[in-house]
Amino acid sequence: MIRNKTRLSVLSSLIVAGSILFGGVNVSAATLDQSNKVNNKAYVNNPEVQIDLKLRLTPDLNGEVEGNLYNYENVQILDTVTTNGTVWDKIMYNNSSLYVSDAYIKHYTAPTDDVVNIARNISKQFEVGNLDQIAGNFDGQGLSLGYFQWCIGQGTLQPILNRMDREYNDEMKSIFGTNYNSIHNMIVDTTENQLAWARTINDSTNKITQPWYSQFVSLCNNQHFINIELDAEAYKVSQAMIICDKYNLKSVRGFALAFDIAVQNGSISSEAAKIIDTALAQKAGMIEKDLLKVIANAVADTSINNPDDIRSRKISIVNGTGKVHGLMLDLDRNYGLSDSYWR
Repeated sequence: MIRNKTRLSVLSSLIVAGSILFGGVNVSAATLDQSNKVNNKAYVNNPEVQIDLKLRLTPDLNGEVEGNLYNYENVQILDTVTTNGTVWDKIMYNNSSLYVSDAYIKHYTAPTDDVVNIARNISKQFEVGNLDQIAGNFDGQGLSLGYFQWCIGQGTLQPILNRMDREYNDEMKSIFGTNYNSIHNMIVDTTENQLAWARTINDSTNKITQPWYSQFVSLCNNQHFINIELDAEAYKVSQAMIICDKYNLKSVRGFALAFDIAVQNGSISSEAAKIIDTALAQKAGMIEKDLLKVIANAVADTSINNPDDIRSRKISIVNGTGKVHGLMLDLDRNYGLSDSYWR
């Protein structure tokens, strides 16, 4: 998501990196760690908004149900088995070993938490800084909420609201009061109607009206909603990893760039991918820092909405310093961004 708001933060000097040839790509890195700093992770990816994922005592559709899991809930997989053609994941849940259908589990790899935290904190600063985490339809997304500005238009906010509604229904009713039925019905509606609903709670200047605005502020400050957002970061990490794997990115800087693309742009468009692929074909052995510049500019050049804002964010990550939303930022010094390898 693109936010044209003033950010109230100071964000650093570029670490001079060496180069190493790896897999045909000459990658720049400040330090080379031979250990494989990658975690195997998984989260619930359930498109059935009115049916929760069942936890069963045995890997069988007739197995006794011991509980439910909700969208984006992170899971620790112990084993995978196949029973009567259905793949089941054995997971830990409340200190017990239970089974869930693998069809509703998204498996992905990720850097260690310290690397993810660096990327998250940078993108979080870019998105909302210290401002309230609610935005209206100024960018055509209807409603954006939270520190990553999950939005109705891209379909990223609905699963988070749905989990909050299903897992903490009493709190949702308390927060929204007489507006509860309206937001509950929106969550289970069609995408077209969801966006139309969001427009109805905007005023003529595309700002969220009262009492909705205050209610969304209360929601963003609710600890259970905050925890759900933290779980949902898994989605952004998995999207960033698609970019890292495609372009063989190994540095903390490379992951941070991929993560910010996932947060702000969703993914790398096919048009941007063509530009990147052409550059790679023309310059074999491109060092990673140069590749990151190509990726950053390609994403900005092919964006329809506010390419200047996209470019300032992405190039600031690549360079470690830069002006974003009117402020000179120092990402290396203040957020630990570097060219060190995470894998």
